[in-house]
Amino acid sequence: TNRPDIIICGKALVEGRIALLLKKKFGIPFTICTYGMEIATWSRTARVKKQLEKVIHHADAVLHINNKTKQELLALGAPEEKLHVLYPGIDAEKLSVMNNPDDVLKKYGITPPYIICVARLVKRKGIDDLIQAFAKITVIPAPEPESRQSTAWIPGQARDDKLSLVIIGDGPERKTLEKLAKKINANVVFLGKISDEDIRALYSKATLFALTPKELPGDYEGFGIVYLEAGFFGLPVVGTKTGGVAQAIEDGTTGLLAEPGNTLSIQNTLQKMLSEPTLATQYGKAGKERVMHEFTWDTIINRLDIIIQNILI
Repeated sequence: TNRPDIIICGKALVEGRIALLLKKKFGIPFTICTYGMEIATWSRTARVKKQLEKVIHHADAVLHINNKTKQELLALGAPEEKLHVLYPGIDAEKLSVMNNPDDVLKKYGITPPYIICVARLVKRKGIDDLIQAFAKITVIPAPEPESRQSTAWIPGQARDDKLSLVIIGDGPERKTLEKLAKKINANVVFLGKISDEDIRALYSKATLFALTPKELPGDYEGFGIVYLEAGFFGLPVVGTKTGGVAQAIEDGTTGLLAEPGNTLSIQNTLQKMLSEPTLATQYGKAGKERVMHEFTWDTIINRLDIIIQNILI
């Protein structure tokens, strides 16, 4: 009476191996979720790779969140008809809850305009590249727009205020990054870990969001949920062409993608976004619409339900 209709495995291993045993014994179908670098990591060892291939072969559906992982799964012998893209989602109601933005700006001593970055401070996130690129930006003044929807600074708008880069998050690279910012005299503010309500308040007053991951051996950005969170607040976004970032950002529609590890490319991309206010506003609006149309949990759950129902037919 407690027999499930289907088993959904959070990861291909160990959960996938258990689900495979249950399928063989009880005939229960199962699906596995994949994310990014774990597939490449597991494929390095012959014994683990063989187990992974077995799980993938017997799974009734294999979910992935980026095209790079899809190609890795195909290389492992996954039938293309079993592969389904299922992106992570955002909780719009939760993201709407924030502390008073003006109070938060005062609390941390931040004055717009600023670029915001939210990330774990590890090498793969490419924060060093972002800081070096940011230090070389020269904002090109643009005419004051006739109408403004918020009190946030409009990209390209002439101001006396100095543009800053606000980095939220902590990690093993923080001290190194702080030293780098100081060495090159970059106007960077490191806030470390702060409350989600404060993060959302800072999103709401930011000029744009930037996170520029680089691809390390066997370690790449699986997706980048923070790009969606920034999009929810109508921010144009800047990322890099690595891992699943190209699925989180529609290059030339919701934001721009630079070359990973290339500070000049990142600098030029930031410069373009800052110096073209109409374009930046267009990207922010498109990002908001995309997030609300494609990435709410209701949408994601409906897509998963369709995949499951097709298995159970």
